[in-house]
Amino acid sequence: MPIHLHFSNRTEDLFLVFAEEFERAWTDPLEPPPLVVPNNNLAKWLKVQFALRNGAVANLNVRFLEELLWGVLSASIPDTTFTTQRVGLLDSELLEQLLFHVLSDSTVLVPEGPLLPLYNYLHLGNGEVSAPRKVRLCGQLAGLFLEYEYNRPATPLTPGLLDCWPDADFFTSDRSADHAMELWQRTLYGMVFAPGGARDRLADACGILQLTLPQLHHRLRTDSIRLAPLPSGRLFCFGTANLSLFHRRLLHQIARTADVFVYLLNPCAAFWEDVRTTRKPGLGRRTARPSLEQQQSLRFKPEEYSEEHAPPTADENTLLELWGHIGKESIRLWCQSTDYDFAFEEVPCGPEEYMSVLHRVQDMVLARTDDAGPDRLPQDASIQVFDCPSIIREVETIRDSVLHNLENTPDLSLSDIMVLLPDIDQYRGAIHQVFGAYHQGDEGWVPYAIADESAGTSHFAKAVELLLCLSDGLFSRHEVFSFFRNPLVMHGLGVDRNTIDTWERWADNLNIYHGFDREHRSRTEHNPAELHTWRHGLRRLLIGRIAEDRVYLGLSTDPAEAVVPYRETSTEDDETLGAFCTAVESLFADVDHLAHESWNSPAETAAYLCDMIGRWIAIAPEHSEEEEVRVRYLARLTRLQCHENPGSPPIKHTDFRALARALLSVKVPGKGTYLTEGLTIATLRPSCPIPSRLTYIAGLSEGAFPGREIRDTLDLRNTKRQIGDINPMQLNQVTFLETLVSTRDRLYLSFVGYDCRKDEPLQPCGTILELESFLQNHVLPHNTRFLRRQVALVAETAIVSEADGHPCCDPCDTFSLEAARLRGIRAAKSQSGFVRPHRLTWGTNEQTTSSGNS
Repeated sequence: MPIHLHFSNRTEDLFLVFAEEFERAWTDPLEPPPLVVPNNNLAKWLKVQFALRNGAVANLNVRFLEELLWGVLSASIPDTTFTTQRVGLLDSELLEQLLFHVLSDSTVLVPEGPLLPLYNYLHLGNGEVSAPRKVRLCGQLAGLFLEYEYNRPATPLTPGLLDCWPDADFFTSDRSADHAMELWQRTLYGMVFAPGGARDRLADACGILQLTLPQLHHRLRTDSIRLAPLPSGRLFCFGTANLSLFHRRLLHQIARTADVFVYLLNPCAAFWEDVRTTRKPGLGRRTARPSLEQQQSLRFKPEEYSEEHAPPTADENTLLELWGHIGKESIRLWCQSTDYDFAFEEVPCGPEEYMSVLHRVQDMVLARTDDAGPDRLPQDASIQVFDCPSIIREVETIRDSVLHNLENTPDLSLSDIMVLLPDIDQYRGAIHQVFGAYHQGDEGWVPYAIADESAGTSHFAKAVELLLCLSDGLFSRHEVFSFFRNPLVMHGLGVDRNTIDTWERWADNLNIYHGFDREHRSRTEHNPAELHTWRHGLRRLLIGRIAEDRVYLGLSTDPAEAVVPYRETSTEDDETLGAFCTAVESLFADVDHLAHESWNSPAETAAYLCDMIGRWIAIAPEHSEEEEVRVRYLARLTRLQCHENPGSPPIKHTDFRALARALLSVKVPGKGTYLTEGLTIATLRPSCPIPSRLTYIAGLSEGAFPGREIRDTLDLRNTKRQIGDINPMQLNQVTFLETLVSTRDRLYLSFVGYDCRKDEPLQPCGTILELESFLQNHVLPHNTRFLRRQVALVAETAIVSEADGHPCCDPCDTFSLEAARLRGIRAAKSQSGFVRPHRLTWGTNEQTTSSGNS
């Protein structure tokens, strides 16, 4: 059965074609055909579209490709292949833990042999192994090993990694430098996967043989096993553009017994697979094509593709040449997978009666041309670029522009607007500060939802991080109260912020600095004195309730050993005092036990950390989004317990702390409900962008986007590039191109154009400059310069620029909400006899939204 390939330049029209075929295949409500998507955001959008189309939708079988392929291969295992063990999927997280166990063995890291480069990198000057470096290296190598298996499988003429490693031959080039790099990676790979390695020891202990998807396929291939058929006989893939060579070949195997339907966004309707290549002409549709495996092994040679920016030809579209490299290769692979049998749902980008600059650009990309025709368009508001002085002002400008568009476009709703960020972590604080400053019922309130929150920025993650720091730190006053002030910890203790303020005032008056007691100070190599420790301060507090003069504890009569009562508490503070003493003593007992108990295995340490989290961290109703972070982190800790490797030595506390920190790095659902609750703020990600009427892309400063051309020095694939290898910088460029063609009405681009600390201007990213150059040369009237909007540093300040009053930008007089609010505050203070000087004040709420920029 064939692969049915469908393209379109509009995702919503691609969905209509997909929905018709999908609904025809869905004959049994309890047995929906599998639907493969690249990410959760696209899955949510598809569910919303189905609900809008049919009124309601339920029981959609939405899967990720890895999960579905594992299910197909698992169902194909004959009873004689694995007789004594079950089979489990080995993902990057578990592989990272196996590598960590291997490198934690002191007999492995020795100053000789093939792992000498690792020994030199991981050992510090004092001879100790750097735990953070080891965790980072294991995470990086785990990802690389999986990428090798996915993107370097065997071909009819060349062996793959699984045929060469762990102890056969090299698969890199013949250069000695490449072989030296491959040697230690191959050795480490063998310590995990060779017979008797860490993976086999784990399987003997738990009865589950952990295999990666390519490893399971490799074992089944040796037995010439036919894949199990899909129950529905059909498989649907939506937006799965950039797949590895292994995944594509496995989909071809599935297509032998099932119909595979693939739906992809393609910004260009013309045949553009050979854009910007050095291949000879005549290798397009017109030649007879060999088999898929011969195509992939013979026709796709790295030297056929120029990594240089060659001069464009006269009939090429400049944007496709600049940004379409990865998209071109993906389209080429999919087209040749179906022998160029595909359907393209071509839809005009704009109405003929009104063609905006954005629509004209989209049409030129669609037709693969730089010719805009005889009628060039003046600059309008469909593509706007904002030069902002800071991140805060950038987010404030976006918020004001959203309000302006909602006010002036009656049929526009918040679900029609997308805010995309290349690095959402850098903007998270500004987003919460700007959008969270208004509440429901306030004028100017904009409900918003952040997708793909990082667990590391949550209150839960910060509390766990502080627990780990306290376990091996000085137990200082700053660390303790940073932990106590965490909202989840306060909820667990049953206290409020006023109580914490009282505790901290006592600690400050008692001159408590660091160290719980004399013994603890001696372990941390500080002056082992009792003075200024927590125990000494707590004794002064407690004795102050029963004595008025200094008290000698123990048998000593040395005045230096006397405890001076602390009398600045009242009888009403008894309950607060008891809670304070109990909290500090219990906290130290827990973190000290975690750090200095002789744990036999990481599983025991992880179990105790789980218990500590349960005792100290509680999720308050107002922080319900933290529950997902807690559940995922505890699940990862539990998995660490379940996959204990019996052959590994006891883990050091520094190693466990670094490993526990690494487990916090997970993406979780963010604030709000994606696509259905307010303004959607998400990461600019590849694979079929969500269409929207208004799209804001922020953070497009020089160096921040599309990234830098930096090659991973550990990646052996760099020695010989193959078609389909993903370059992060080029992937970001094609993502920007797809986002541009997925915007229906207006595209807003913004960047920070001023460094306030150095008092110097900053440049936008090259992508903005390339777009502006394209507009000036091919879309706007001749000798017309594209105008940017300058955003003022202070909301009440206006910047006079060429863009003021020009139809290329939204009118500035509509952005008076925040400026009016500030003027009202000043007027109220003036009437009360207080006149605040009009000056620039850093870090205050005075620096709020723009009064004239969208």
